[in-house]
Amino acid sequence: MLPAVSDVQGRAAAYTVAEQRDATVYITKSGEKYHKAGCQYINKSEIKTTKKEAVKNGYGACKVC
Repeated sequence: MLPAVSDVQGRAAAYTVAEQRDATVYITKSGEKYHKAGCQYINKSEIKTTKKEAVKNGYGACKVC
């Protein structure tokens, strides 16, 4: 028996949210934003962290990446 469509969609959405929360992002010593790898605004002081930790520590999303 196949699961209900809403159940499959709910699990997919939950997985996507969890995956995004645990995604690797980069912050800098002097900035207030978090960035994806390769963003033009990351400088030499990039610090690897998770999106969840960056948001928890007050960082906002970079509008470019």
